Amino acid sequence: MTDRAFVEAISHLDFEGVVLLCINARDELQGVNPFGCELVGQSEQQLLGKRWFEAFVDPDQRKKAGELSERIFRGNPALNGTFDFQLKRPSGELRRFAWRPAREPAAFDEDQVYFILGQDVTERDKARHDLDTAERQMHAVVESAADGIITIDHRGIIQTVNQAGQNLFGYTSDELVGRNVSMLMPSPDRERHDGYLAKYIETGVAGIIGKGREVVALKKDGTEFPIYLAVSEVKDGVHLFTGIVRDLTHEKELQGKLQQQEALATLGKMAAVVAHEVRNPLAGIAGVIQILRGRAEKSGTEYAIMGDVLERIDALVETISDLLLYARPRDLRRQPIRVTDLLAESGRLVKADPQSGEIEIEVADSDAVVHIDLEYLREAVLNLMLNAAQAMGGKGAIRTEIEKCDDHCCVRILDAGPGIPADIRGKVFEPFFTTKGRGTGLGLALVKRVAERHGGALSIKCPESGGTVVTLKLPYHVEGAE
Repeated sequence: MTDRAFVEAISHLDFEGVVLLCINARDELQGVNPFGCELVGQSEQQLLGKRWFEAFVDPDQRKKAGELSERIFRGNPALNGTFDFQLKRPSGELRRFAWRPAREPAAFDEDQVYFILGQDVTERDKARHDLDTAERQMHAVVESAADGIITIDHRGIIQTVNQAGQNLFGYTSDELVGRNVSMLMPSPDRERHDGYLAKYIETGVAGIIGKGREVVALKKDGTEFPIYLAVSEVKDGVHLFTGIVRDLTHEKELQGKLQQQEALATLGKMAAVVAHEVRNPLAGIAGVIQILRGRAEKSGTEYAIMGDVLERIDALVETISDLLLYARPRDLRRQPIRVTDLLAESGRLVKADPQSGEIEIEVADSDAVVHIDLEYLREAVLNLMLNAAQAMGGKGAIRTEIEKCDDHCCVRILDAGPGIPADIRGKVFEPFFTTKGRGTGLGLALVKRVAERHGGALSIKCPESGGTVVTLKLPYHVEGAE
């Protein structure tokens, strides 16, 4: 076949979605197949002599196509590839074609001839675009989810983790991906996890997979916290598992508060009955014993026994009073109080206690004024200082600090005692919990309740260096506040 015949044969090569062009060194069309003519709505005769990119490329992309064509003519080997350009058909429809140059040396009217293949990739690009969009949307959904979403493979190795999951556990994605998910579990689950997973892969018998349950998870800082974990399996050639993690800490706190309120309501009713049926008769009994004791010989056995009985009655009355105060507190009577004055007054009461005579109290000087019920807070601070004095065996110095914590005033009481053992530190605010031989176990529970009723808080820390730091957070006084 002659070169001319080869070029003219293009006019008869018709493939759906494929454009065949023959151009000379000046980019002028020498031959166009039927599909190419149909595409632009012109006959081959109308197209011959036109530069190929002027006929088959949109105006805004023609300059780039022309530069590319010139470089092809010069034989730049780096251009062996596919180049996409957009074309607007006479109907207004936009199509996208991938053009691939194919050099074919032939002598034709003293010009070298090139062949260009154009393939319609509109649907392919649309499918690719739709897929990319779907992936971006899915990624956005996963990343914006309030719950943590973690994907692992059949060995338990983390593949992906969303932002909520990173925030939940305190790790970055780089710190998690590629590591075993058991790092997010406390013992003994950490040691057992890989065995559970291997058993499921081998037997197909599911434990947690396909179900949801409450478990305990582990943060980066070592904190254990409750979560609801739902695990599903994805079978796509390989085993993948997706876990959705929801932090239950807040829900557990709300449940605890609700249970506490219900218990307090019951306790309040019981306390009222006890106060009426027990405290009042106790007062009468105590009065009679005091009369009898006044008649007894001070050196006699009866005098000592009756004194012990009176002490026990006083302790019982105090317990009933604390119970009433905790379960059925009166309304707050707030007033502006200078924090330094509050600490100084409570400190004087501590010094008056015979068991705390050798305690020194360093009262911090501050102009901070809080909006509080003086009677409640005086007792609360006194309770905290007496605890500190008892922790130091009635000897040593109790330091105080006053500083601003956001929009509250933080009052700290620091002792140099042995601190609170870690295994009971989380129980000290529970009503009736005590490590003392005598006492109601309501002291710290009362202080915490008083702080919270004021819109504040109570917390305890035990530094590694020793001692205990109790922080009482109270609201500042605001002019005009009632």
